Amino acid sequence: AGEEDGGGVRRFEDGAALLTARWAEPSLSISGVESTNASHAFRKIPRAAAARVSLHFVPDQDSEQLMTAVREHLRARFAARGNHNRLDVVFRQASQWWLGDTSSWLFRIAERAVEDVWGERPLLVREGGSYGGITRFLEQTLGAPAIHIPMGQSSDGAHLANERIRLHNLRQGCRVLQRLFGLIPSAGSLA
Repeated sequence: AGEEDGGGVRRFEDGAALLTARWAEPSLSISGVESTNASHAFRKIPRAAAARVSLHFVPDQDSEQLMTAVREHLRARFAARGNHNRLDVVFRQASQWWLGDTSSWLFRIAERAVEDVWGERPLLVREGGSYGGITRFLEQTLGAPAIHIPMGQSSDGAHLANERIRLHNLRQGCRVLQRLFGLIPSAGSLA
């Protein structure tokens, strides 16, 4: 099972390598391109264009350093073109990474809740989407452990115009939360 790069070239022949690249390695994706050519007229060169780019970075990478590196790379590549156009690089949101503590009491009972509801042990992945910075902030501010409870699947199109979640997954996710909250009192110390 490989993944194509958009040009029909397979980047990964090994499924494990593909999952590692998606879950544990930095990546960049373009989630949208817009231009002033609203009519999409053939042969009309737009006055301006913009791209929405998402950067997925991993533990031990700093968002400020990453944004600086991306900005410098884009400016250098743009300058090398030698034209009179202008490039603006704007970051709309940035946050630091977060990595859950899989040995914490909260993580262990959440794992049990998922297994109780779904009937099998959860697959632990490094995928938290855009909430890592919020989770890290809450953990540091409240001095309490945090976890991410998945409710969707990779084909849900998160953050896209056609984002969705299967009702079955949503209902099962609610059952997982109910089970988790039921297990917390028996977990012992909350510290």
